[in-house]
Amino acid sequence: QLLQLAFDPLTQAKLIEEANKARYENPKWNVEIKQHQFKDSSKLTQYYIHHIYYYPELKITDQPDSVLLQKNLKQFNYKHLTMVYQDGKFIYKPLIEHTYLKYNQPYSESKYYKSINDLGHLPAWQQVDGKVVPYGTDSLDLYFFLTPALKQSYSVNLEGSRNTGDITIGNLFGIATNFTYTNRNLWKRAIQSLTSLRLGTELNIGQAQNPGVTGTPLLQTFQVSLSHTYNFPKLIIPRVIDSKFFRSADNKRTLLSVAGSYTDRRDYYQLRSLTTSWGYEFSKNARKSNAVTSVSFKPLNVELYKIDTLPGLDTLFKNNPFLRNSFRDGNVAGSAISAIRTFNSPRDPSKSHFIRLGIEESGTLTSLLNIYTDRIFKYIKTEGEYRYLKKYHKTELATRFFIGAAFPKAGQNIPVYKQYFLGGPNSMRAWSLRELGLGSSILVDTISNTNYKERFGDMALEANIEYRFPLFTFSAFKLSSALFTDMGNVWSLTPNPSDPNSVFALQRLGKDLAIGVGSGLRFDFSYFLLRLDFGYKLKDPARQYNGGWAELNKLTWTENRGNAVVNNYAIQFGIGLPF
Repeated sequence: QLLQLAFDPLTQAKLIEEANKARYENPKWNVEIKQHQFKDSSKLTQYYIHHIYYYPELKITDQPDSVLLQKNLKQFNYKHLTMVYQDGKFIYKPLIEHTYLKYNQPYSESKYYKSINDLGHLPAWQQVDGKVVPYGTDSLDLYFFLTPALKQSYSVNLEGSRNTGDITIGNLFGIATNFTYTNRNLWKRAIQSLTSLRLGTELNIGQAQNPGVTGTPLLQTFQVSLSHTYNFPKLIIPRVIDSKFFRSADNKRTLLSVAGSYTDRRDYYQLRSLTTSWGYEFSKNARKSNAVTSVSFKPLNVELYKIDTLPGLDTLFKNNPFLRNSFRDGNVAGSAISAIRTFNSPRDPSKSHFIRLGIEESGTLTSLLNIYTDRIFKYIKTEGEYRYLKKYHKTELATRFFIGAAFPKAGQNIPVYKQYFLGGPNSMRAWSLRELGLGSSILVDTISNTNYKERFGDMALEANIEYRFPLFTFSAFKLSSALFTDMGNVWSLTPNPSDPNSVFALQRLGKDLAIGVGSGLRFDFSYFLLRLDFGYKLKDPARQYNGGWAELNKLTWTENRGNAVVNNYAIQFGIGLPF
């Protein structure tokens, strides 16, 4: 009926209405029924691995098919494996350890690509390709073509930081340089060694923040550190615990690291440290989802510390005796484990999740063996972090939640280098670096004749939410912005009768939480991102009026707190996104 010519609009409308009514009253479906074809096993051939060839020294311009025809290359044969080379830059063991297909085993496509991916993750090679060639009627030869990465390299980095709550007058400017040397093929075994030297200083380039404090020296902090790490491309574990779980893991490596550092905080303390650790890292991919779990385990972690307190810190001890427990000599001997799981929502790929859990302990083994019990810090430190990112057409909503707590044992205190701090460009951006907390205490702000305002705590709690949106794009340069809210604080877990507001108490959590709001600009140059954020203290637990909340009808940029002038805002400069 709809094909009938009708020039009258009323007639056309009537025909369409009748057709819709007929379709609704007597709907018709086109149904097609097919029989599923079964896989006839008699028509399938199971292939087995015959021989594996490795070409570990190819150039990026080499064509695999042409390389197979070259007759002037050397060969190393080991059972049913052959390594074809020219200069002998590698031995065969790391190649075998990261190949999951063996002689006379059934061919598996998943194991084939897993071998290519694992070999490609080794820092000794920059590119890995593969080829499968039939051999006979039911066998396959595997060819792996590997292009080496640059064996040795070095890099020099220069970085700067500004620790201030007022960008016009400021107080501390930090500058540091890092020299790094990398060898990606140590002893021809694809073992990577990394040596790093760091030199840094903090300079006082502005006026003293506290009235009456004069003669502040230019050089505030000097730091030097040297570290060396070996990255073995396998799990070096005893055979008795080598199980299928570890053999099926991806990106396996063993890390041995040694580091030493010296920090001189002018007039306050001198810190010397020597650390060493033995650890493992690997990842597991979920077969039925896109989740990836990365595990880091340090069964042995030893850290030696020596702190010399100077007159400036001794003055602080007189005003806050409990601070002395955090600045005492001691060592760490224990273990640590952490796991990170990342995944996208199965039904909505625009939603991504990040979960990190970690635990660290010290003193358990030495206590069981009853050795060095008086020289080892005894504590358990736990952390948890969750990040959620929702991507829209052009904007993003990012959230983060973090909780960490270090629990001392045997009546001890947590050393300052294991405690938490907040503030700065990546957390609680309305506060300067290490200048939030503890709790709602104002003790540090009211101590006179000192410019040392750093706060450390045994427990940290933080939540962040950020809405990111673009402003404009010019060629490869992108300018974007964000609106953010940060909420959190740090506390002590050791009872302190002289400063009870610094100790965590669940009934005082609402009062102790700090809230900062702000906005910022993000300069995206594709290869790196520079960030400038402005944060205002909407709720400051140390504020002594209005329950800590800012009075919106008369916002103030600064306020007097005891003997100090405190800024109610901060301007932060950072590199990369905060989370």
